[in-house]
Amino acid sequence: MIKVRTGNIKKARIEQGYNQSDVCIGTGLNIATYSQIENGKASLRPKTAKKLCDFLKKQFDDLFEIIEKGA
Repeated sequence: MIKVRTGNIKKARIEQGYNQSDVCIGTGLNIATYSQIENGKASLRPKTAKKLCDFLKKQFDDLFEIIEKGA
């Protein structure tokens, strides 16, 4: 499972000068989904995590971590 480093993803968004709508437009995510991701309340697929990394110009480990099921 991919877990969001919640403070990091919001910080990366703000550093780039984006609001949540900008990220959604740039990645194709809807605002409700992105809001849940940023608040650590949604699971991500690898493809979605890559889109966010590419858009925010960050490495995977800067924004996310891998959590094994049951951990």
